[in-house]
Amino acid sequence: MNEEFDKQLATAQATLLLKLSNERRIKAEQLAKHEYHALVFDLDSGDYIFAPSGQAAVEPPALQPVNHTLRAAAFSGLPVLNVPPGNIVASAQAEQLPCFGILISDEQPDVLKSALVSFFGEHHRSPFCRPLFLTARLDLLPFFRRFGFAAYFQTDGWYPEDFELLKLRYGMSQVRGLGTGEIIW
Repeated sequence: MNEEFDKQLATAQATLLLKLSNERRIKAEQLAKHEYHALVFDLDSGDYIFAPSGQAAVEPPALQPVNHTLRAAAFSGLPVLNVPPGNIVASAQAEQLPCFGILISDEQPDVLKSALVSFFGEHHRSPFCRPLFLTARLDLLPFFRRFGFAAYFQTDGWYPEDFELLKLRYGMSQVRGLGTGEIIW
């Protein structure tokens, strides 16, 4: 009698865990879809992301040039930082994806918006990387953070030494241009 009850209890627990797991997966997909739609809406109507036409973008503060030797010494021996796939992805295997640097060039706001919408649409439908956005535009950082993406800001241009350092720190395997998708490094 007691053995029969234990079997029924184990079956009920397994059924409940399966139901909760399925419900969590469905809710994660719904949340990712909602975040994707919010992201596209923000890009389409986000004057806070891009300066309105005719108005100059905010200039980044003047920073000291990067000392690659000093930065390499600082990064050596540190564990690789996790780069999140972003809130628009609901895949359970997203943390296993490779980290790619996505270089954002100085493009016109409309071209940049179009490239971002295209990239995020593909990333939402079929995640292929954990993007680390590389930018010289300070005004984009809050946008990327809002949607759970990692971004790295630097004002003095991007050089192969920078990519090597980011590989050490973030485990980045390649850098691609946002607009073209071509491999830069």
